[in-house]
Amino acid sequence: MNDHLPDSLVSIRQLTLTRGDKAVLDGLDWTVPRGTATGLLGRNGSGKTSLMHTLLGLIVSEEGTCTTLGQDARSLDDDANERLGFVDQHYQLIDWMRVDQHVHYVERMRARWDTDLQGRLLDAFDLRESAGLRVGALSPGARQRLSVLLALCHRPDLIVLDEPVSAQDPIFRKVVLDALRARVIEDGATLILSSHVLRDVESIVDRVAVLDGGRITIDAELDAMKESYQQWIVVGAATSSEEIAQLPFVISSERIGGALSLHVRAGEAERRELESRFSVSVEVKSLDLERLFPVLLGVSPKAVTA
Repeated sequence: MNDHLPDSLVSIRQLTLTRGDKAVLDGLDWTVPRGTATGLLGRNGSGKTSLMHTLLGLIVSEEGTCTTLGQDARSLDDDANERLGFVDQHYQLIDWMRVDQHVHYVERMRARWDTDLQGRLLDAFDLRESAGLRVGALSPGARQRLSVLLALCHRPDLIVLDEPVSAQDPIFRKVVLDALRARVIEDGATLILSSHVLRDVESIVDRVAVLDGGRITIDAELDAMKESYQQWIVVGAATSSEEIAQLPFVISSERIGGALSLHVRAGEAERRELESRFSVSVEVKSLDLERLFPVLLGVSPKAVTA
C-alpha cells in the first residue's frame, strides 16, 4: 500500500448530476476508505455507472466535489491515472489488435506493469493460447477476462469494476473474483465493485454502499449490516397481534402458516423484549446479501423458509 495516499481514496461531497430533467446523483456524499473492498449496490438506473464514471473523471458533475486519490477527479494527472484500474461493463477494447499486441500496448503506458502477474493471469484466465487472435474474435467471456487482466497488471491502488464477471461461466467467475481478491489482500488495493450478482459481491467485499434516489443511503461494513438486519420467525398465540408489526425495529412482516415472519433491524435485546412482552418464541435467521438487499431498499422480500 502506498503510504502517500490519503486515508480515503474517494471523497465526494454534495455531488449533483442530471440527465435531462432527472437528477441521477442528488447531493451525494460518499467516502471510500483506503484498503477496503466496497460493493456498490442499487437498482437498474440508480446511477451506479454514472457515479463510477464521475470518480474516474469520465463525467463532470454540475455541482459538488469529487476527490480521487487525493486529486480533483476532473483533472487527474498521469500519476493518479497510473494508480487506477477500471473495468467498464462494456469492456471496450481495440478489436483489430491481436491479444498479445493489446497487452503490450497497455503495458507500454503503465510504468508499474508486472510481467510476472501478467503471465499468471494469462494462464489463469485461459488467454495464453489466444495471444495470436484478434480481440474482436474472442468470446464475450474472454474479452471480459482480458479487460480485467489489463486493469490489474500494473497493480493499481484503486480498482473500479462495473459488472466485471457478467459474461463468465461459474468456473471463470470464481477465477476472476479470486484474482480481484488477491489484489486487495496482497497489494492492499482499494476496490469498488458493482454487480447485480450479489453472491459475487458478498464473496469479495467487506463494505456495502447502497445508491438509492441519487444518494448513498447506506454505507457500512457488511458483517455489521448482517448482524443488524435479520429475519425472525415468531411462533405463539400472539402472532396475530397487529402490534408486533408496528414495533419500531420491524421493517416488514408476513404470515407463514401459523408463524409470523419479520424482517427487522434489531439485536438480542429487542428479541428478548419481543419474546417477553408477547409470550412468543423467536427463531433468528441470518440474511445473505441477496436477501438483505431488498430490505436495505425498503422493499419487502419473500420470506426465508429454508
